[in-house]
Amino acid sequence: MEQQNGGLIQLLPLAIVTILFAILIIKLAKRKGCSGFWWKVAAFTPGINFYVMWYLIGITDKAVYDKLDEIARALERRTQ
Repeated sequence: MEQQNGGLIQLLPLAIVTILFAILIIKLAKRKGCSGFWWKVAAFTPGINFYVMWYLIGITDKAVYDKLDEIARALERRTQ
């Protein structure tokens, strides 16, 4: 009789990696100002989540845009 070592236990490493990527992607998306539903769907899609993570790492943080807007407003007030 053959012993069956498989089933759902084989999906455990993929599930762990997917959950880790999803946590990272959701935190990055909030930091970047992209906290929509589709980012969360992409975060839990194996394979796609790897590319989404690198895309989110590459885009500029929302805090940087806010700071640049603040500087632009201050310069505009100063020149008037």
